Parts: sequence; C-alpha cells; structure tokens
Amino acid sequence: MNQLNVAFGELDYFSDQSRAARLARTCFKAAVFLRLIQPVLICLAAAMLVVLSVVCPAAAQTGGPIITGSNPNAPITGIQNLVTLGVWLLIAAGIGGIGWALINGMRRQSWGAQLIFGAACLGFGGIVALWNEYANGRSPDLPTF
Repeated sequence: MNQLNVAFGELDYFSDQSRAARLARTCFKAAVFLRLIQPVLICLAAAMLVVLSVVCPAAAQTGGPIITGSNPNAPITGIQNLVTLGVWLLIAAGIGGIGWALINGMRRQSWGAQLIFGAACLGFGGIVALWNEYANGRSPDLPTF
C-alpha cells in the first residue's frame, strides 16, 4: 500500500502562498481520513446487507421479475422507448446545431461544421424514426395534399 510521501510540513509553506495548495492539503487530509475509515464502512455495508436478508428473506421470492414486472414484452417496450428518446435527442441536437450555425453566421464566425452536423443529426434522426415505425409494425403518417 502506497503511503502519502509528501510531508505536511512542506505543504505548510505552499499553503501560505496558494489557494490551490490549501485545497490540495485539504484533499490529502480527506483522503487519509477516508482510507482510515474504509474498513469500517465496508463492515457496516456488509452488516446492513446481512440484516436486510435475515429480516425479510421471502422478499426475493414475491412478485414477478424486477425488470419485466411479469410482463414478457417489457424489455422490448423499454428498448422501443429508448430508441424513441434517442430519435428526439438527435432531432433536438440537429435543431440546436442549425441554430448555433445561424448564430455563428450572424456573428461572422465559422458556421459550416455546425450546419453540416446539425443537418446530419436531423437526417439521421429522421431515418431512425422511420425505421423505428416500420420495425414496430406501424405505418408512418404522411400528410395528404
């Protein structure tokens, strides 16, 4: 186990000079304190786990599965929801990137990369949304003219 090699006396000189040195000294003291109480924390966590398993041993056997909640389609629904969230995040990033490009263009700064990647996010988000609709057996609603 590596011990702290910097003497606190050497840090006294630096702590008079610099705020960062005072912060470093405080961090060193906190690390030493946490290293001292680490075995106690581990023993307390293990004891709490043992007490909880002894007090209520049947809790692990009641109800349905934790993740699916007795619904076999729950993982699939969760993945569909994650894909939908990803689509919305891509669309939001695309709109944000194009808006950032417009602001940078008005400020006469470089704007091409923001515009390209914003459009790419919008396009990829649209492709993933279309694929998600077809994969879930739904036909996307297109406007009629």
